[in-house]
Amino acid sequence: MVFLNPKSGRIMKKLVRLLLLTSFYGFCFFSPWSIAGAQAMLVVGLVGVVLVLIWGPRPNFQTGGIFMFIVLYYIVNLFSAALSGAFFDSLKSLRHEWIPLTFLIWVFLSPDENHLKRGIDIMVAVSGIFAFYACLQHFTGYDLVRGIALESLDRFYIATGPYGGHLTFGGVYFLIAFFILGYLAGSALEKGRRFYYYILFLFLALPAVILSYARSIWIAMAFSTAILVLLVFRKHLLKASAIILALCVLLVILFPPLAKRGKTLLDMSFDSNFNRVELWATSRNMIFHRPIVGFGSGGFTRNFEKYFSGGFCPVRCHPHNDYLNVLVETGIFGLLIHLGLFWLVLRRAYYVFKAGSGIYRGIALGSLLAVVGIMIAGEFECFFVDDEVEELLFFMFGLCTISYNTTLYQKGFLRRDARILLIRTDRIGDLILSTPVCDALKKSLPSCKVDFLVSKYASEIIRNDPNIENMYIKSGFISTARLMRKIKPEVAIFIHPTFDEALAGMLSGVPLRLGSGYRAYSFLFNIRHYEHRKTNKYHEVLYNCRMLKEIGIEYLPERIRVYLDEESRRRANELLGSLGVCGDYVVLHPGSLGSSLAWSIENYKSLAKIFAESNYNVIITGSEKEMALANFIAESSGKNVFNIAGKTDLLTLAGIFEKARIVITNSTGPLHIADGVGTSVLGIFPPSRNMSPTRWGPYNQPENIIRPPVEECERCVGKSCKFWYCMDILKPEAVFERAKLIMGRRTR
Repeated sequence: MVFLNPKSGRIMKKLVRLLLLTSFYGFCFFSPWSIAGAQAMLVVGLVGVVLVLIWGPRPNFQTGGIFMFIVLYYIVNLFSAALSGAFFDSLKSLRHEWIPLTFLIWVFLSPDENHLKRGIDIMVAVSGIFAFYACLQHFTGYDLVRGIALESLDRFYIATGPYGGHLTFGGVYFLIAFFILGYLAGSALEKGRRFYYYILFLFLALPAVILSYARSIWIAMAFSTAILVLLVFRKHLLKASAIILALCVLLVILFPPLAKRGKTLLDMSFDSNFNRVELWATSRNMIFHRPIVGFGSGGFTRNFEKYFSGGFCPVRCHPHNDYLNVLVETGIFGLLIHLGLFWLVLRRAYYVFKAGSGIYRGIALGSLLAVVGIMIAGEFECFFVDDEVEELLFFMFGLCTISYNTTLYQKGFLRRDARILLIRTDRIGDLILSTPVCDALKKSLPSCKVDFLVSKYASEIIRNDPNIENMYIKSGFISTARLMRKIKPEVAIFIHPTFDEALAGMLSGVPLRLGSGYRAYSFLFNIRHYEHRKTNKYHEVLYNCRMLKEIGIEYLPERIRVYLDEESRRRANELLGSLGVCGDYVVLHPGSLGSSLAWSIENYKSLAKIFAESNYNVIITGSEKEMALANFIAESSGKNVFNIAGKTDLLTLAGIFEKARIVITNSTGPLHIADGVGTSVLGIFPPSRNMSPTRWGPYNQPENIIRPPVEECERCVGKSCKFWYCMDILKPEAVFERAKLIMGRRTR
């Protein structure tokens, strides 16, 4: 990481923003006519992305899970290449597959509404010019740009627009035209200059796409038009259908070659159809041979002769079917990732169409129509390997993601009665310090339902929390995924995430998954929180609550609470009575289960003896694993020392703490239990920064800590430190005097 001074940091931020905006506007200008210009702009954008990743600050972009599928796409391709038997040839082919990474440009930039409108205006203006040019080609039969004659159909010609092939032109301009058609239908533009400007474009672009004579695109147009009518014009279904049918009839009358070309769709003797059948049969042979991992990138061309089904087949570069091509190259796993990517984009687009507004709703509908259409066309042609089409697809994926994120922010992320699942499955103290998140959610969304997924070990301590509707015990990856699918939370908040929990959340379809942005698996979250906790700038309670800013909730908790029931208090009283404890008592909890560098057991024994000699009852607590330590202290410290280690559950222990004058312990869970029930505490902390009381101290009484009188270190390095015995520098007498001072401040 390169550290910049504030001034240079601002300059770098402006430079990156300039690069990304240049890429956005440049791509909108070049993509309808120049692959070289468009890809040059994409390279500029990727440079901006790299600069952001190097210099930061990292933007809190959300990819809606799409980038995860892109990463999986590359992983599966590398895996297939490794097993293909032609690893280096596959890598040479795969090096051209860089366009999916351009998705990051658009989500890093996240242009605002004005930038989006200007960019779309530019794309429409340039596309309109070349759509008009394509219509001229249909009549003149000449490509002025390349200086060549076009393929004739009776008295007309197949339009190729600014490209060398009619399929590429049809694919690109189908995407643009139906994106704009959906944008216009979904965004409710007022009837003004921009509205009529777009209508004029559609009157040029839609005929131009039809006049490309790309039959797969005709089929895509039919499906996308049907979806548009069902989504937007359902109330006027008959009228819309009649208008569309009339326009089709008019086109056929005006251009008879359209009807002739349309008849070939079902004519298996037609050269193109026969060629496709041979290619599909060859693909089938390859897939049956290696169905799981495929032949690696470029595998169809490399293995064509070996698996060719026979017959005449002049075109051998790809199988004329996107899905067969993916199966041949990466097998079933690759196809699942391919379909998962498209499914996720369509799901996001449909959500924004139903819940969004303004231009974002229009962008979502336009993306949905374009993507569905190109998926249908992919049954008959390999559009996904066509760079001109692929770069536009990932551009639309990016705009759709921006619309999705913006819609979530506009809606405040969550309904007031949303079901929210909190997940923290580590230790007792960590769980207690996470409970203020429940407080924050209930105060901000009073009708929401908060569930908590916790470890069995720590679960009991939050059993009585009134803010928690249901508590669930983690018992494994599969059960966690099933649980999430069963309860269907709108958001899962991974307070201290693990990989299996994050993966379960993604696979179970939780719509919003909030977690740290600094994990290797952070791509599994679609809302990421970028804040390093290792700096220990804030208390753990605040770090937990600050995550909620990402879903629009800001909350500063006043205190932590551990809720007791009367049964727990009764059990605590019975235990104290059975020991014969009368009057006030102090509690020493010497164990820590390794959660921090601990004060020695000998020091606790001396401290217990000092308290006993000062006429205090002393209770030693601990888990079953700590019974030996507790016995060592109790047996040699005097008659007023009582050992209850291993005799309590967590809530009974909290009941014991509730009546104590003070609880003295290391930085461990019972410190926070005592703090939560309102008892005075004294936390014994090491001098290392990674165990700082600023982050891990008692939240309700942060002043009640004591540390050895040595300088603070970064972390414990053992005997190589000149103060490696630092905890023994802190004497029992000093701890006793500090405890008396704390007890003296509190009136019971």
